[in-house]
Amino acid sequence: MRRLFHGLLRFRVRPYYLYQCDAVFGLAHFRVPVRVGLSLVSGLRGHTTGYAVPTYVVDAPGGGGKIPLAPDPVVGREGNQILLRNYEGRVLSYPDPPESPAGLEGRLREEVAG
Repeated sequence: MRRLFHGLLRFRVRPYYLYQCDAVFGLAHFRVPVRVGLSLVSGLRGHTTGYAVPTYVVDAPGGGGKIPLAPDPVVGREGNQILLRNYEGRVLSYPDPPESPAGLEGRLREEVAG
């Protein structure tokens, strides 16, 4: 996959989406479990440029649209620290700044107006 996506980038084609195969008659042999698709995307992260990592999507039935699926790097929380799993599988602690709802609301208003 990495070699394919790097080849696309050489031709200035960004691999934008990686689709989960739809449940359509006659295509069962192309379908893989969603966990396999998530594993493919995980295998790209940290080993190539972000431009070569497509968004893994399921095209929801009944006109539900494309739903992005991604491995969840948030493992948990310890106090004001968020525990994150990186591409190597290591769990790292990241400080999550405390903020009052009023302070957050004001900052969001500034960003939207700006």
